[in-house]
Amino acid sequence: MFNFFRRQKKEAAFVALDVGTTTIKALVFTVEQKYNKRGEQIGKRAIIQGVGKVNHSLNNIHNTVITDVTGVANSAKRAILEAIVKIPRLVPQKFIMGVGGEF
Repeated sequence: MFNFFRRQKKEAAFVALDVGTTTIKALVFTVEQKYNKRGEQIGKRAIIQGVGKVNHSLNNIHNTVITDVTGVANSAKRAILEAIVKIPRLVPQKFIMGVGGEF
């Protein structure tokens, strides 16, 4: 009774962040369990909930080297916010990051 007064449980979400030479891309996704016809868990799959993409400023990265850490962090923040802005019920709890480059 009066279920509308109860706080709704927020769905767990993950953020994947790819820091590239010219852009930062953010992907927000949830993980769903997959079951067979007998109800046994047979795996998991990712459900993409939001995507964000932000171009770096020219000063952030030069020749695949991060030259302005604050600028890259701000670009990453903008990409993540762009990815989650339309899905307020999700609360990212895990973070996955990829940074490319050459050795």
